[in-house]
Amino acid sequence: MALDEKLRLGELLIKAGVIHEFRLNSALSFQRQLGGRLGASLIRLGYLNEEKLLQILAEQFSLSRIDLDAQAIPPSILKLVPVAKALEFSLIPFAIKVIKGMECLFVATSDPTNISALDELKFITGHAVHPAIASEDSILSAIKRCYDLGDNSKNIKNVSKVPPTRQEIVESKKTLSTVDKLKVLVKLLIEKKILSKEDLDRFKG
Repeated sequence: MALDEKLRLGELLIKAGVIHEFRLNSALSFQRQLGGRLGASLIRLGYLNEEKLLQILAEQFSLSRIDLDAQAIPPSILKLVPVAKALEFSLIPFAIKVIKGMECLFVATSDPTNISALDELKFITGHAVHPAIASEDSILSAIKRCYDLGDNSKNIKNVSKVPPTRQEIVESKKTLSTVDKLKVLVKLLIEKKILSKEDLDRFKG
């Protein structure tokens, strides 16, 4: 499957038989409430584990996996992508390779279906952009490390917020409780007009 097919992540996962439409809609509702990325919402809701998600993306788009912990990224490569954009798109550049006589920028991303982000990077850097697959946590850790975003870094003032990795979140908050899942489900039923607010008030009573 070519990246220029612009298949959205949710559609891809349904096509692959990994999730069904109701779970996708539930995750989209959760995403609208709390923000973040669809893949992360699916993982938080327990509908999909991250390793399975990355495996599917790598296979569907014939992309390689990249271990950022073992990757030394030259400063000249990092300078091509502003840290604000790296955080906004949750990706990090790690190499430039010449392919068919053209310099191509390789970036690690957890969502290669985000074509608009890759297109914007192409415009910003002036290079053709090739994605590789990495977990969102490893990308955020690499951004903090490589862009020197420690608490005492002068660069931190230029970034509105550095998202925490899942390893930095308390274990109990990694997965939603049954009550939280029910709240997301009820909101989805109201949005789809299957359940009215009047019905909900009666249930509460």
